[in-house]
Amino acid sequence: MNIKILLICITLLTVGCSFTPEVKYRDVARPILVCPAPPKMKAPDLYIYRLNDTDRENYGKVAQYYNISIRQLLDHIRKHQIILERYDKTSESYIEMNAEFELMYKHQRIEDEIDRD
Repeated sequence: MNIKILLICITLLTVGCSFTPEVKYRDVARPILVCPAPPKMKAPDLYIYRLNDTDRENYGKVAQYYNISIRQLLDHIRKHQIILERYDKTSESYIEMNAEFELMYKHQRIEDEIDRD
């Protein structure tokens, strides 16, 4: 008698597990936002390093070479500033696009839940 009751309980428990709803998987294309690496920039070859020993005694020439070197450094700094400004714009765009994607996929999840009901 106990064995029959045990068999009935086991059968009911295993049969109850077999009536689970069917799960459907769906591929959803979602873009992955990536920011490219910054360009590699080598340091400028400063004009001041081209001075030789005889030119070092000529203060006018030294001043000209320093002037050119300072202009080279300022140009190098401007290039870095342009890169940073572009990355700031990219960062702002990334934040806006990510918010749009989250909103879009949030609506899609809600619609999926409605379709399931």
